[in-house]
Amino acid sequence: MSATINHNKIQNGVEIRFSVRPPEEDLTWLHSNGYRWSMRQKVWYRKYSESDYNKAITRFGAGSNTGAGGGQIVAPPPPKPHTQSEILQSGGPALDKLYKFACMTLHQFFDAKIDHIYIPNREPYMWDAKKAMYAQMLPKRKRPDYYPYEAMLHKIQEYVLAEKLIIPLGAIFSLQHFYKYTKSAFDYLLKNYPFLALAEDYEKISHQVNSFENAYKEEYDKWQAIREKYFKVGQPVWVKENKTGKSEQWKVTKLSIMYYPGQICSLIEIERGGGYIIFMGEHRLSNVYLEDPKENPSAKVFTELLPELEAKQAQPENTHEIEKAKARLRLLKLKLSLTTL
Repeated sequence: MSATINHNKIQNGVEIRFSVRPPEEDLTWLHSNGYRWSMRQKVWYRKYSESDYNKAITRFGAGSNTGAGGGQIVAPPPPKPHTQSEILQSGGPALDKLYKFACMTLHQFFDAKIDHIYIPNREPYMWDAKKAMYAQMLPKRKRPDYYPYEAMLHKIQEYVLAEKLIIPLGAIFSLQHFYKYTKSAFDYLLKNYPFLALAEDYEKISHQVNSFENAYKEEYDKWQAIREKYFKVGQPVWVKENKTGKSEQWKVTKLSIMYYPGQICSLIEIERGGGYIIFMGEHRLSNVYLEDPKENPSAKVFTELLPELEAKQAQPENTHEIEKAKARLRLLKLKLSLTTL
């Protein structure tokens, strides 16, 4: 009979596994030293302490005088690899292939037209030409789950990042559905995967994110001032429906901004109905009228009307300056006529 003694660091316990049922004296010793039997794992176990671990080695290890003599002590697992090349080498060809996919941008991944993708410990993902998506058939399922290109590449990148492999930040930010060029997204990535600070394009992407953040703030402040200037809570507006093209009068309840990749869209939140909130929604100002388009067919949506409104706001100041200049000119002419007399 042999015994295997293991220090389970994950569960923080001492485990003893016998090849056959130990004799009664060993069972008595196990019970008296606080060991319990696991039917599922087929091991005797207790909470780890160095003294109890050494006691188990003395009794059941190699050279012991018990019936379990000749047992072995499980060596600690080899240290995990740390360098990029060591991690790829330990992962084998499967990890190497996934790493190459993860380094692609979304357009490169699309152009590669990969038929099947295997991620360890998961069911394979096969390309479905009819759906134009990747299909994964899970056990005991009648229909597969489908993933578009962007979601598939995101899964690959998540797996590779979990292995602590450095991939280009440009490849990650190419997935605009998951990561936008915002400071919050950039900080989130570095908080969860600090080793990405070693990426080759770290400085480039960091500069782009900061530039975008500054441009976004300027644009946001501009639309904030416009909304506060031309819209008030309770103000009636007319909203054009995208599907039907018809317009209905709604009331402004709240002013807000929504971010879309590559552009800033100023929106207003409105309520429909006479005193009853039937529908709450956000509508772009490109669909909002300040007057009823049914009564005035030449009415323009707010984004088209904005330059005219801004010009009218500036016109009184310009007129006033012109009138002052004309008055100065008249006064000068008067002075000249008096000097000639």
